[in-house]
Order: sequence, then structure tokens, then C-alpha cells
Amino acid sequence: PPAGGVTVPDVIGQTEADANATITGAGLVAATTEAADDTVPAGNVISQDPAAGATADASSTVSIVVSTGPDAPATVPVPDVAGQQAADAQTALEAEGFTVVTTEQPSMDVEAGLVIETNPAAGTEVAPGTEVMIIVSSGAEDVVVPDLTGMSSEDATTAAEDAGLMITFVEDANNPDPEGVVISQEPGAGATVAGETEVVAQLSPDLGEPWSIITLDPRSEEHTSELQSH
Repeated sequence: PPAGGVTVPDVIGQTEADANATITGAGLVAATTEAADDTVPAGNVISQDPAAGATADASSTVSIVVSTGPDAPATVPVPDVAGQQAADAQTALEAEGFTVVTTEQPSMDVEAGLVIETNPAAGTEVAPGTEVMIIVSSGAEDVVVPDLTGMSSEDATTAAEDAGLMITFVEDANNPDPEGVVISQEPGAGATVAGETEVVAQLSPDLGEPWSIITLDPRSEEHTSELQSH
């Protein structure tokens, strides 16, 4: 090199510490900036200026760009883990870099121990590392059986379903009540049972047109005259 000049060393691919030591050892000064790179490992030199082999004044600056690794995406979608076992769902989410918290709530539709949903919901775009809550079913919640006696089958069905129960009707053909209403039930009103328990309700038969039974008093004039006519 000409008098007063030094040859710039090649530091591409070196770690930042090694590159700084090499440049300083050549009588130059290192200046570092950082940039994301998909191929150069984090902490290693991506590029330099002046280039390797160039002649530079002693104590002049060599700029190096150091990799921070692949550029992280701005957002990522929350995976769909509904229906999975809680432990499997947590493992899947943590593998994607999410922080996971778990809570339970009763469900009549999802088996105990399985994930009902997540918060944020599956498919939501969130920042990497976001906290995701998995909501796990604790099974059907206990409910109190309502009093269905005196109700029509339609009203009894509504009342049972609103309480989270199923209902089956049987008819009492020996009962002359013409209204077609619930006359008994099992389990009884006020019992505490698991959600979706079946209530068996006995209906009186619906005989259609109203009717009545007339009982004659033996002392009445009408009855006396009727007996005399016979």
C-alpha cells in the first residue's frame, strides 16, 4: 500500500467481536450497524465498507453491518386448538411462541378437559409472543330441575331446555284429565342434576273436546221422577 495507507481486512462472516478486533488490529476504526438477514446468523458480519482489500488511511473508519437474524413477522395467526386436550393445545401454542394461560368454564356441548375456544380467537392476527388464553370445558354444570307439573308439553319442553335439560314424555291412559298436561315428573322439581339430564314427564291424555261427569243426587226431583218412569 502507499505510504500512510493500510489494506482493509476481510471481516465478512466474522462475529462482531472478531471483526472489531481485526479492524482495530489493522490500524482502523470499526463502526457497527445492525440489520435483519435470513441467511447470516445473528451476530455475524453481513457486509463492510470499504470492501476487503481496499486501501484506506490509517485510523479511518470501516463500517460493518451485523446480522440480527431473520426478520420477525409483524403479526402471526392464533392456531385453532378447539377440541384438543388442554395439555396438547398448550404445547401447540407454546411451540408457536405464544404465552399460554388456562381457565375453565362449564359447557353442555364440549367434553370436560377439551378446549372450547381461545382468546384471542383462532385465526386472529397478533404480535409474536402474545398471551393466549385457552378456555377448557369443565363439563356440564349442575342445574336445578324446574317444576313442570300443570304445563302443556310445549311449555314443559321450553322450561326443561331453558334449564339445560332434556325431556321425554309418557302418557297416562288411565287418567281422565282432558287437558294433556304434565301430572308428574322424574327427577322431581327442585332436584339438582347434571346438565343435559333427561327428565321423564308424564302427560295426562288429551281427549280433545271438553266433557263433564254429572252425578245425580238421589234426593233430587229429577232423579225421583226418572225412577218412577221406570
